[in-house]
Amino acid sequence: MAVSFIPCFLILSLFSAIDAHSGMIGVNYGRIANNLPSPEKVVNLLKSQGINRIKIFDTDKNVLTALANSRIKVIVALPNELLSSAASHQSFADNWIKTHIMSYFPATEIEAIAVGNEVFVDPKNTPYLVSAMKNIHTSLVKYKLDKAIKISSPIALSALANSYPPSSGSFKPDLIEPVIKPMLALLQQTSSFLMVNAYPFFAYAANADKISLDYALFKQNAGNIDSGTGLKYNSLFDAQIDAVHAALSAVGFNGVKVMVTETGWPSVGDENEIGASESNAAAYNGGLVKRVLTGKGTPLRPTEPLNVYLFALFNENQKPGPTSERNYGLFYPNERKVYNVPFSRVRSTPVNGNRGQVPVAHEGHTWCVSNGEVAREKLQEALDYACGEGGADCRPIQPGATCYHPESLEAHASYAFNSYYQKNSRRVGTCYFGGAAHVVTQPPPNMGDEISFVEEMNQRLLITVADTEQVPDLRSISSRNDQESEPANISQWPLFFKLFLAITIMGACVACVSFIILITPTPPTVHVQSMHISFANHKILFWSAVFSINNPNEKLHVTYENPSVWLFHQGRLVSTVRTDSFGQKGREENKVIVNGDETEVTDEEAAWEMEDEVAVTGGVVDFYMVFSGRVGFYPGASALWGEQYMSAVCENVRTKLYNVDDQIYGTNRSVLSFDGRLDCRVRLPRYP
Repeated sequence: MAVSFIPCFLILSLFSAIDAHSGMIGVNYGRIANNLPSPEKVVNLLKSQGINRIKIFDTDKNVLTALANSRIKVIVALPNELLSSAASHQSFADNWIKTHIMSYFPATEIEAIAVGNEVFVDPKNTPYLVSAMKNIHTSLVKYKLDKAIKISSPIALSALANSYPPSSGSFKPDLIEPVIKPMLALLQQTSSFLMVNAYPFFAYAANADKISLDYALFKQNAGNIDSGTGLKYNSLFDAQIDAVHAALSAVGFNGVKVMVTETGWPSVGDENEIGASESNAAAYNGGLVKRVLTGKGTPLRPTEPLNVYLFALFNENQKPGPTSERNYGLFYPNERKVYNVPFSRVRSTPVNGNRGQVPVAHEGHTWCVSNGEVAREKLQEALDYACGEGGADCRPIQPGATCYHPESLEAHASYAFNSYYQKNSRRVGTCYFGGAAHVVTQPPPNMGDEISFVEEMNQRLLITVADTEQVPDLRSISSRNDQESEPANISQWPLFFKLFLAITIMGACVACVSFIILITPTPPTVHVQSMHISFANHKILFWSAVFSINNPNEKLHVTYENPSVWLFHQGRLVSTVRTDSFGQKGREENKVIVNGDETEVTDEEAAWEMEDEVAVTGGVVDFYMVFSGRVGFYPGASALWGEQYMSAVCENVRTKLYNVDDQIYGTNRSVLSFDGRLDCRVRLPRYP
């Protein structure tokens, strides 16, 4: 495997893991000023602060060129003044995409196009919005960019007729039919976000006598209870976003997700702009970043991490309007911070005992890689799915992009599979692809040397930043090593010693190979013997399964540490149950009985889906289960191979329906049963 592939793979794992678990923070890069640093300097500033996503308000050539190969993702914009042309002429949209997108992509990682900005503020532009969005999307489809680049249009909260309490959120009636519903239908069709610009500052400044400043700044406060839902809100920001969620539900588009494309707080304002101050701006933006990185959603959508773009990167001295408009920046034009805001949660590792600590990002614990044993046709099919319907970020493996090399199907598939796996929070079942992929708990084979090299170089760079005086003269070290490590001339050795050395080496090799063969573990075999699921009144009451697990190794014992069983239906996780640890002697077979009740059901809609499938199939429902946990082989093998994560995938567990009169539940409950013997496919990621 080529060295160039490794950094791409590791960096993808790191940032995907951060996004998947903790939401995302980006920054708006506005440029209405005459004193800003060059785009090249801005890119260096972004990298130094760990900012890997930005949004701009146009498609400026200099900015997009500077962002090339920087690994900074960018949302670009089609300005409001071009909406009528884009809406009226498909050829205009085609030319705009070719000139302003294809000229830079994929070297510049454009991930979305904002078609207009707060269009509803100017009624003259509103009629053109949806047609312009459709034409831009049609152009993306035409040039095969629609899977990589999404479209949306940022709306202001002024598009809402009601926003308090949050559960009463609704769009303005005159916008709903002509523009809101068609726009949301397009966003839903293209799996795009609704972009929203939300500024709690405006609400607070206008209602400072009614809204607590602590409530607006993410500080400790008593909170507010929504009278419609009973949900408690501890921040004005959450309340504003849930008002948008409620408005989406009111028009039938509850499935469209929200991205906050602008939010911020000014550090300076006019006398009548209550709350505008440096301390309040630091509290708001710092509290918001901390809030986003918890990974929690809003009270109305608690499982959806927040994706937020702060406004703005710089103070912009030529923006019109009140003083606050020119003072939303996180940085002054000289690149000095207005106040301190951390942009990520990074674990620190000391690299210089005398100079404190330098932050070093650590990669995640698991990766998803391609299975080299499957047919190329199957691997290509899985790659196409991951980059297409699966939504993996495959832009870096396009021709000319940063991770295109090594140019092999296996390398590209591994990148795509891992992108999909990390995007889906490394959930069980998201690294399978019909057998074309598997999870590894350590970097894949042959990656160790390259990773060590990358980490060593990172450490040297960090040491250079921390203390350039302590970096040794590499030229002197090289010449000294050359002198100290001059090899002996074997050709001068006597023949007897040459033969003795050769025989000794061969004997040692044979002994090592024999030892490895002796203690190389054979994976356990896993079978499903039975499974029963009881449900009634649209609820799963309980379920059980019996597994048969056999240790085929005669000389090795196997331990299973707190294994879990995962039950899936139609690709959705229904329930998870953890069982007790146990061990097996050589050639021993055990039965593992798993019981779960309604308290362990993770997807309450599963019972509804099962009932629907029963009605369609006449009583036959298919499931699949995963038996997983850490296993260790003893004696000897764990010292060599180490404990590792085993997963056994049991597909097509076909159950049949039975109806039972149940006096306990007082109803005629249904039972889906499977009795037989079904082989499960076992995978040990680190296997010699």
